[in-house]
Amino acid sequence: MLVEALRRYADDNDLTHVELGKRFGFNASKTGNVFSGRTRLSGDDVLRILEDPDFALPKLKKYIAYWRLRRDVTAVERDMRDSDTVSEDTLFSAKRIQGSVLTTTRRMPSSELARNIMSGYHWWALRTGWICSVATDKATATYTPIAPDLNTAVEAMKRMKWIYRSGDLSCVDWGKVTGGNVGQAAADHCATTLRDFILAPDTGFDVDEHFRQVAECTGMGSIRVNRVNELSELIDKVTAIAKDWIGYELPAEPDEYGYAPSTFYADKLDYLESLVLEACAIHDQLQEEGVPIGEDVKQAYDCIMSEDGSANRYAVYIAPILAVNDRRGKMATPSPEDRKRYNALRTGHRRVRRSDSV
Repeated sequence: MLVEALRRYADDNDLTHVELGKRFGFNASKTGNVFSGRTRLSGDDVLRILEDPDFALPKLKKYIAYWRLRRDVTAVERDMRDSDTVSEDTLFSAKRIQGSVLTTTRRMPSSELARNIMSGYHWWALRTGWICSVATDKATATYTPIAPDLNTAVEAMKRMKWIYRSGDLSCVDWGKVTGGNVGQAAADHCATTLRDFILAPDTGFDVDEHFRQVAECTGMGSIRVNRVNELSELIDKVTAIAKDWIGYELPAEPDEYGYAPSTFYADKLDYLESLVLEACAIHDQLQEEGVPIGEDVKQAYDCIMSEDGSANRYAVYIAPILAVNDRRGKMATPSPEDRKRYNALRTGHRRVRRSDSV
């Protein structure tokens, strides 16, 4: 869908595909592959496009997900300027630091020794380059910054004599790394000592002010627990709309993004459809990643989406939406009856007889 929007934007602004591709950092080959459908846009590509304030998304229902993502990105960028938080997108793009592939310590580069230390304590690197430790608790992952980049971490370890050269051998002083501790206490000592050394004013590291502000806090927050909470909130909203379908009116109050549903959605079916599909997307993603959702949230989701095999009284409104829309990893194959039920909802939003429900 986003490629379709790009084509429309190029046509409306008399741009060639190559000219538009250059604007987002694509070379001619990638541009051709993207517009021909041979190459899919990556997550970074999507964010780069949505971050461009001059790129106008079509105000159509099928682009609502991208409008939401753009609002999320805009909100995060604003928060990054005004506070010491890090965007969820940055955290989701974190990568586990791998140990050295070298099998001998003879003349091993300092960076490889440092990688072994970081890998041993399960540190991660964010898209920003920040080196972080991670504490997990069920659906929560809390990232705590240690160093602004790998090179700074390596240089700090060298200055503290954690890693050093003895003849042809590259060595690690594990006594200094662990502080004589074991287990989690050793991991905490390593992370805290390294971070404090880097942030100390007399060690000579030119640390970015944003990193310093975040590192001096207790942590950068969690990335997945919010998705579980969001899923629960979406289920509550879907239930409230379906429960009072005849009398329901779109809220005129701004939501958490500053938009009132009554001004953004054409009607209450558009709003319900958006909430249902967003709930499905979050649920399926959490399931794929093996993130515990919680028994109460899972039961509520299965019930409202009729996935528990029971006859749900709200299925008359929700089942047609699920039948005609593609979902994460599931292509829709609606029957004529599915289309009929969906169109019945779309036309006038009148009450649909229970016998018409799935």
